[in-house]
Amino acid sequence: MTSSLTKAHRQGGAGFTLLEMLVVVLLVSLLASLLMQGFIYTSGVYKSVERRQALAQREELLNGWLRDSIHGLINGADGEIAQKVYFSGNQDSFSGLSLGALSGRFPGLPVVITWSIERTANTSALIYSEAPLYGGNAERYVIREWPDSKMAISWQYMQDGGWQQSFPAKTSVFKRDDKNLLPRAIALHVSSLATPFEIIISVRSSPLRYAPPVIEGVM
Repeated sequence: MTSSLTKAHRQGGAGFTLLEMLVVVLLVSLLASLLMQGFIYTSGVYKSVERRQALAQREELLNGWLRDSIHGLINGADGEIAQKVYFSGNQDSFSGLSLGALSGRFPGLPVVITWSIERTANTSALIYSEAPLYGGNAERYVIREWPDSKMAISWQYMQDGGWQQSFPAKTSVFKRDDKNLLPRAIALHVSSLATPFEIIISVRSSPLRYAPPVIEGVM
């Protein structure tokens, strides 16, 4: 009698049944699936945040570079050559005399800067270049590039309280407006992206014609 009970007890406690093993495997698989889905979701969120941070950093750099060079625009400088360099712009580009050289090669010296939009068969690019006023090679930099040759990108110029597609205004076919040598502000419009943006930067220098400083007692 005692031997039969002991044998039955040993058989009952020998291990898990097949059904119990299947339940355990199912629960483990379900937990693993949930963990994998959570990992994939977290990884996607992290990559999305990284992309947005990288985009924000690029836009901040673009804002900073534009701001420095446009704030540095001047209506002239001493010297015959400098007084013949005028600001001019259209929807695709603008150029003028600036003290805000981005390369750092000419600290405090006027340089001729140009911001332009260039398109190839597959891309649209925002190009910055600067050249020394009194001779030397121009430096050219690709600031931003978009994989679309038909991007809606343009420059605009504020004058007399409104935005113009070109600057300066012409008082006749051959003569430019000498009273306003610089616009009040310059805007870059990019409207073909999933997230369009616009950058507007004021021009700080006087728009009037440059007058060399007069030193008292010097003729």
